[in-house]
Amino acid sequence: MATLELRNGDRWLVELEGMDGKVARFSHPLFGKVTVTAAQLWKVYPPGSAPAVDGSQRPESWFRDDDVDGRPPRKGLPPGWSYLDGSYYARDLGEMETTVESGPLRPPLEHLPPRYEMSFNLLDPAGDLPTFQIALTDKEDQESLEIGSANGQVEVSVSGRKWKQIEDQQFSLETKLEEPVSRLNVQLFVDSSEGTVDLLLDGFVIARLGRKPGTRMPGVGEKLVITGDTSSESLPVLSDLRFAPWKGELPSPDDVPKVALTNGDVASGTLREVKNGKLALRSEVGPLELDLASVQAIEFGGVPEPAHAQARVHLRDGCTLHLEDFRWDGKELRGQSALLGEVILPGVEVAELIVHPPPPRFPPPLHPKKPAGKKAEGPPDAV
Repeated sequence: MATLELRNGDRWLVELEGMDGKVARFSHPLFGKVTVTAAQLWKVYPPGSAPAVDGSQRPESWFRDDDVDGRPPRKGLPPGWSYLDGSYYARDLGEMETTVESGPLRPPLEHLPPRYEMSFNLLDPAGDLPTFQIALTDKEDQESLEIGSANGQVEVSVSGRKWKQIEDQQFSLETKLEEPVSRLNVQLFVDSSEGTVDLLLDGFVIARLGRKPGTRMPGVGEKLVITGDTSSESLPVLSDLRFAPWKGELPSPDDVPKVALTNGDVASGTLREVKNGKLALRSEVGPLELDLASVQAIEFGGVPEPAHAQARVHLRDGCTLHLEDFRWDGKELRGQSALLGEVILPGVEVAELIVHPPPPRFPPPLHPKKPAGKKAEGPPDAV
């Protein structure tokens, strides 16, 4: 199965039948045979490549005990969280008056390659700058890199024997963020093999870790834990969680079309055709033909066009659709998709139906410069 991510926020798992520079042709058991234009595509993960994972897929799998103290894995969400439409809401259990600490999210990373990217939005309903804590460990949980935000700065600390050469670091957010915000986009770009981690907040590069000689952290991010806690009375909301294979380059402000290969190479150029297990590309160095099995992702560049829909539907097979209008009778969902036309979905295939959803939020583009009116500052130091 191939995974198609579209500019409107749709996500489809389909049988890819062919592509060229103008259209993509595919089939799906519920949609039938469909053709969409290349201009509607955002990213394509070919069959056999590691798929992207988002927070709407099997929410219970994001809260795993990992056999702590020999106990069996937890089933369902822990008491401190509620889930809706790919978002996770920390709930006040009445156990503490001013501090909220909920069970951590443990994203399912088993099918991702050593290089992956993560993004999520964090909202503080009280209007304060959100705080977060992320722990990236090796597979054995012997080494740990912790990244957290509090009091207008990001703090980085390392524990363990192999990674202890990295000193604790602090990065001020005062010259990075546009203005005080209550919603924060967090992006991590992880290379477990090379032992590097890059942190972006709202599109600004905050820290590049493991870049200097002697500071690599091999195995970093083989496991990852997100803790949504805050020291205020507000309860954090984590939304738009997404994990995907990473091509090894930070997002470019121009965001030109690119093809990422499984060996780590990246080719810039325009797609000509996908056919018979081959991908033809018009690249900077001339025509290229690649085995489709060697392609990790096809990125079409440009900008997203989030849908303003009447309904968002999460299907049990992992697809997400946005509908312009719909009718639900408890047994069948009928609706109109801007890309698929009329769709008729059996009720047993619908995992979630969200009425009048907010538009999907894509990660912001990389900021090439510091915000206007802020104190000039050099690029973040590699650590």
